[in-house]
Amino acid sequence: MYRNKLILLLVTSTLITACGMKQITDVSDDNENEKVEVQSEVVEKEVEEENAGQKEEMYAAYREILTNFLESSELLDIGVTEPEIETIKKDSLFAVFDQDGDGYDELAFRYDDGVIAGMQEHVYDYDFEKHTAYLKFSGFYGLDYYENGAIADGISHGNFKAGDFWPYTLYVINKDTNKYEEKGFVDAYCVDFYESEKEFMTEEDAFPFDVDKDGNGYVYYIDKNDGSDEDRETPLDDDEYQAWLTSFTDGTKIIEPDFYHITEEYISNIGKKN
Repeated sequence: MYRNKLILLLVTSTLITACGMKQITDVSDDNENEKVEVQSEVVEKEVEEENAGQKEEMYAAYREILTNFLESSELLDIGVTEPEIETIKKDSLFAVFDQDGDGYDELAFRYDDGVIAGMQEHVYDYDFEKHTAYLKFSGFYGLDYYENGAIADGISHGNFKAGDFWPYTLYVINKDTNKYEEKGFVDAYCVDFYESEKEFMTEEDAFPFDVDKDGNGYVYYIDKNDGSDEDRETPLDDDEYQAWLTSFTDGTKIIEPDFYHITEEYISNIGKKN
């Protein structure tokens, strides 16, 4: 009987000791986990503060560009000598948004001088190493911005032959140089134009119905800027055209940024959270 009690006492003591050690170990592990979590939170906070500081530096540069335009009629890297500058100031627009998907905003400036041929759109980026803004891209007013950074620059005057399609040049940014490179000019041929003008056309100018397999009434021509005339003269159906476009846009959508008039109020709101 005594022996049984002794065995029971030893077993109980062992269990209590083991449980106590486990509790101590668990507490120690919990403390280590808490330390790691606190350290991680501190690092994250420091990174957030650094990013916030960088972004405010960037936004300040964008505000300065627009303020200088209002006050001195000068636009960074462009210059302005138009006689109707006050009207231009009133009609021009700007937007601040992440144009190339890098997590930092760019400044898009739509310059409107009231004459179609003179309307322009400029994109400014910020160089954090040099601590300065710079002109990244210039094109015709109304650029299309894809989410991956590609830009479609439409021509200033439409092409009746293209119907509702607006011909454009596609540009893609070179990640190594951070500069845009031309990838091709896209034009189209609309069957409605052909039907209305076919009596004045030769057989060579006829609409290529055999190419328009999807029957949407359009075929496309792409000048790939490689010195070859073959591609430029070869009509493509919609699927071939879309495949070419997707190869440069990665299938991303066109961004629709909010543009604002260039006023002191809107300028002062740059960088502020909604």
